Amino acid sequence: MSHHPSEHLLAEFTSGSLNTGAALCVRTHLEQCHDCNRVAEDLNVLGAVMMRDSDQASCSDDLFSRVLDQLGSSAPQAPFSRSAGSKALSSLIPGGIQSVPWKKIAGGVSSYTLPINDGEYSVKLLRVEKGRSVFQHTHTDTELTVLLQGGYSDELGSYTAGDFIECDGSHVHKPVAHRDQDCILLTAVSGKLRFTGAVGRLLNPLVTF
Repeated sequence: MSHHPSEHLLAEFTSGSLNTGAALCVRTHLEQCHDCNRVAEDLNVLGAVMMRDSDQASCSDDLFSRVLDQLGSSAPQAPFSRSAGSKALSSLIPGGIQSVPWKKIAGGVSSYTLPINDGEYSVKLLRVEKGRSVFQHTHTDTELTVLLQGGYSDELGSYTAGDFIECDGSHVHKPVAHRDQDCILLTAVSGKLRFTGAVGRLLNPLVTF
């Protein structure tokens, strides 16, 4: 995989400051990405050392050196599995992806709203049939996406299982699923999704995400 959360987002995750929906997306990506898992471990070490020294009037002179010594010292992880069977999602969909009661949205796109109480993010699974596309759209705030199965391409790049994508109002894109299999996504959206283009604008009063 070649698309990952920013270090800022990983730092928020390790500090416990992310909302439930955003944290679920980051955790699902971490299950499949050695590189980001190691960064998260390093950030945890940094946070632990800083908290340990926070009661002192000033940090010791060798604090930074000690943090560097501890970063990256964790034992190697077991290989991750690139599949739709996310451990983070297992409690929300015990029967697995194959048991999801999809609801048709439009064209080849279906969705399922996950049972998550999150005051900021709408958290869903999306399925885009192979070779089909989502209408071109943008966002009023943030969209976090993790690919669980298959892949898609848009104006911003090409993505495969495990990739993490973050979009906001500066992005306009039209995801098209790869032709080899259906594309299944975990997505957390704050704000609203706005369809663009002549046809897409007609859907805005009819389709709510």
